[in-house]
Amino acid sequence: MDTRILYPATLLITAAAALLLAGGTLGFDAPTLASGDEDHATHPPIVIVEDEGPTGFERDGEFRPGSGVVTGSGTSEDPYVIEGWKTPFIRIEGTDAHVTIQDNRVQGFNVMAAGAHASVPSVDLQEAHNVTVEGNTLGTLGEGWVRASDANHVTINDNRIVDGRTGVSVGGTQNAHIVGNTVTAVDGILVNEAKDTVVEENTVEQGVHGIVVFDSPGTLVTENRVEDMGIRGIFLLNTPSPQIHDNEIKDAWEAIHSVASPSVHVAGNDIQEASNHAIGIFGESDHTVEANTIEHADTGLVMDGDRVRLEANKIHAERPIVAWGPSAITILDNRLEALTSDATLIEITDGSDANIEQNTLNQGDPAILLDNVDDVSVYRNQVHNPLLGVHATDSEDITVRENLVQAPQTGLRFDEGSKATLHGNHLTDIADAGVHLNGIQDALLTSQTITGPGHALILEAGNQQPTGTHAENNRFHTDAAALHFAEDTTNLTVDARCNHWDSTQDIDDRIKDDGTDNHVHWDPHTEDDACPALPQAGINAPDVTTQGEPFTLHDDSSEGEAPLTEHHWTLGDDATATGDTITHTFHEPGEHLIVLRVLDEDDRAATATHTVTVT
Repeated sequence: MDTRILYPATLLITAAAALLLAGGTLGFDAPTLASGDEDHATHPPIVIVEDEGPTGFERDGEFRPGSGVVTGSGTSEDPYVIEGWKTPFIRIEGTDAHVTIQDNRVQGFNVMAAGAHASVPSVDLQEAHNVTVEGNTLGTLGEGWVRASDANHVTINDNRIVDGRTGVSVGGTQNAHIVGNTVTAVDGILVNEAKDTVVEENTVEQGVHGIVVFDSPGTLVTENRVEDMGIRGIFLLNTPSPQIHDNEIKDAWEAIHSVASPSVHVAGNDIQEASNHAIGIFGESDHTVEANTIEHADTGLVMDGDRVRLEANKIHAERPIVAWGPSAITILDNRLEALTSDATLIEITDGSDANIEQNTLNQGDPAILLDNVDDVSVYRNQVHNPLLGVHATDSEDITVRENLVQAPQTGLRFDEGSKATLHGNHLTDIADAGVHLNGIQDALLTSQTITGPGHALILEAGNQQPTGTHAENNRFHTDAAALHFAEDTTNLTVDARCNHWDSTQDIDDRIKDDGTDNHVHWDPHTEDDACPALPQAGINAPDVTTQGEPFTLHDDSSEGEAPLTEHHWTLGDDATATGDTITHTFHEPGEHLIVLRVLDEDDRAATATHTVTVT
């Protein structure tokens, strides 16, 4: 495939080279060669279109004058070497000979014809296989770029390429390696209709797009530094199974952007300052985004594909994660922080089968938003200082289990949906409500611990009459009435069994009814023998430890009606553990929040927290 189709002006290049080979002229003066580099001899343009003959590497058993070859025989062990020249351009076409082009100053060659601008590639490989281009400086006068078209087993490494519209362009190639180059160009590196290309350890600066990959399955883009891009750092289109690993991308409108590319794997990238989104994946399925660090972006991760896994990313952005219409999305073990306190950290719209697990979220309003999403699990997340912890609207089959939400206005809110199951959540220092149910059908609350000055549970009618609200084995220790029926609620019934209340509240003080004819079924009361004893969670550990030294934590929990079967620790530094006694080593100083969750064999839950200072 000839990548000239992407740049129509360069169709003049082949004609220009043909005229030179035929001894003709281009109708204008050739550029003056730059001064300097005294050990690089001046050489006319190098054009080779056959192995041997008047336009080959050799002629009559000797290196052809004008070929630029200084040594070699064209084998893998002894390649032809074109070295040490100062020349406008080098073109090699139609050969399987092994060639090394090294340590040249290839200055570039621009033409104007019929009012159109065209640039001859500094190094142009057309159906030239087994060529290595290394250690050259390209583009000291005209545009510097390397083009390889339909050329297999090509290596382009350690070149300095400046002032090009495209720095490196490979198309229709197999097993091309683009490694260690320094590129300043409008489009730094272009890979088009190529297979098994490696783009590694390049520095690409000051352009529009850093690395562009079209229709090129299996491309590996790794350990590159891309900086100061007007549009995108890395752009993928119609490229199956690309691997985008361990790159540094700074100052781009969009750092990584993928369209219609299945099975994208984005891992270990360090992204800073993306004015739109840091990582965007649109279309197709089976994507994995893991262990990336994103600092200061409008949107951290945005996507609309299916079967997506987002794991162990650290994101500081205005909107850290946004997913539109996903099916089967997993958001696991991420650390997310919004740039402003009223932003949403995880936002999923119009999707199904979502698993949000073991993430650490700082601030948010809400921290997690589910809008028209069905079949969702929100499990063992930590949410610190949000205005609203989890907000689900028009969503069905939502399970919110064993989450810690600290100091919210409202911990969990559900509007106009059905089948909300809340189990084992720990909602502390709530200002307004631990749980707010608005027009929800079939809500089950079990083993919650809700503390603070607000209400434990607020119910209101919304656009549909709520039914089937059941609260059992919860701990409600709030200053305000535990159950609050809002205005305009009528004939609502809550089945409240075996809940533990603030001992200072009489039964009548546990309810505030601002509606009409709402009821609570209390039977049996907590005080009745029919109610099981609940487990109590506790942590026995010092308040201070030393960085880099082992630190022991003891589970000081007590069982209730049934034996404890699970002890799960979250240790505040991305580590987790299980067991009743654990040892952990902290490697970062500062305060770390330790969370212990225990379950008994009847699935009753309890949570304890402990803050340790690491010095």
